[in-house]
Amino acid sequence: MLLAREKKIVTLLIEHEDKLTTTQIATSLKVSSRTIKADIKKINEELEKHSCRINSQQGVGLWIEYDNHEAKKYLKEVTRDTADLYLSPEVRKYHLAVELLLQDDYTSMEALAKEYYISKATVLNDLNELDELWEHYGVHFIKKVKYGIKVEGNERLVSFGLDVTNKEDAIRKICKMMYDAGKVSSYEDYLQGVKDRELEFETGMGNGIAIPHCKGGCVKEAAFTLVKLNQKIEWGSLDGEPVDYVIMLAAPNTADNVHLKMLSSLAVGLMDDDFREALKDATDVDQIIDIFKSKKEE
Repeated sequence: MLLAREKKIVTLLIEHEDKLTTTQIATSLKVSSRTIKADIKKINEELEKHSCRINSQQGVGLWIEYDNHEAKKYLKEVTRDTADLYLSPEVRKYHLAVELLLQDDYTSMEALAKEYYISKATVLNDLNELDELWEHYGVHFIKKVKYGIKVEGNERLVSFGLDVTNKEDAIRKICKMMYDAGKVSSYEDYLQGVKDRELEFETGMGNGIAIPHCKGGCVKEAAFTLVKLNQKIEWGSLDGEPVDYVIMLAAPNTADNVHLKMLSSLAVGLMDDDFREALKDATDVDQIIDIFKSKKEE
């Protein structure tokens, strides 16, 4: 069975009339040339069972050869829906992280690898790349042999269907969530900080999502909320559309600009349409988990 990236390699070679080099494929998939070479070796082990293979010639490139109709039919099956199965490494690691944030117990590496059509080593590598980011949130990924991995911490401030009447009401209630979770020392100071930031510029990012935030001395530790509102409300968004999903950030008043790192990381994840819509359309935690699990089947 070919993994998602391996299927993507086959698809790239079939779709391009000109031969591709290892470097070109590596650049397209944002991995190293060494990884592509290892992938091709594994791909050929599978393709040769179906009378086809990836050939290579120095100075020329890579191409796929097949001898009969059955081989052609097999390649067509391999490449079917590849675009839906493959997530770039940059986007995939956010999918993995958010799915784990929404789980209450351990999730096995095997299950995550199967879920996203990647290896267990790739799962670990993806999550290790996010360690520094999540430490700022106060989140830790706990790995345990024979059990898997889970999130530890009380910072999973998730609410679905939060009853609000307008933007001011939403900000007030979400700030209270931060305070109740012990992330800020003063509800009033944090609330005022968020309001002051909104006066400087609107935090509606478009596509129904807002990211209000505050950096201040009242913040004990970096934290965030995931809040689905009970209705769409006006927020002064960049695209003029109302908001029904709010990700609020809290950052301590330190010199390392953690709030900018948080905003930057969120922006990268939200650039992906599927990731953004999965969050925005969910109505409860279980549904979000189901959305991530069915991503490969969309």
